[in-house]
Amino acid sequence: MIGIGCHIGSQLVEPAPFVAAVERLAALAGRIEQREIRLRHLDLGGGIGIRYRDETPRPPSEFVAGALTALAIAAAP
Repeated sequence: MIGIGCHIGSQLVEPAPFVAAVERLAALAGRIEQREIRLRHLDLGGGIGIRYRDETPRPPSEFVAGALTALAIAAAP
């Protein structure tokens, strides 16, 4: 095993569900690494929404910032 990933859906217009999935994925990665399995890859999925009609998706930077925060918290000792 070299990595794990998830994809919670498509057309996400708010970062909260995406960030929650990253938190869970990071927690799982931590449990796997506690068993001395060194992961080299985390696939955070995708599904960040775009405007097709009248949707108002949040900017991708908000998804990225939330994911980086979740990963930093998970990596903290």
